[in-house]
Amino acid sequence: MLYAKVSRHEDEVLEFMEQKESTEALVEKLESAVTTTTADKDRLTGVIQERWRMIDKELAIKEERKEVAVTLVDEYLLDTYDDLRQRKEGRVVGRLADGVCGACHLSLSAAEVSMAAKEDPARCIHCRAILVV
Repeated sequence: MLYAKVSRHEDEVLEFMEQKESTEALVEKLESAVTTTTADKDRLTGVIQERWRMIDKELAIKEERKEVAVTLVDEYLLDTYDDLRQRKEGRVVGRLADGVCGACHLSLSAAEVSMAAKEDPARCIHCRAILVV
């Protein structure tokens, strides 16, 4: 009876040792995955930071150009544009091509095009966007 009990305990110990070995192998595999993932994260963080620097640089150039361009535009037109941007939250300038507003894509009749052209600046009768002929 004692031999049977010892044999059972030895089998249990062997089972636990096998579980320990498989668990240790799994832990090593997961640690390797964590190391690889951390390295990828660090690399991607660097790439993202570099891209943000490039975007900020491009924005600074565009802001400088905007400052120069704004001085060439009539103040009334800028006020109209800014007012429309706040209210419309989208396109506020559209090209008028073949009687179609480039901002709202609705057709204007010949009479409506004529009416819009009389305004300063020309504006779409449907969406009130500034029209560029």
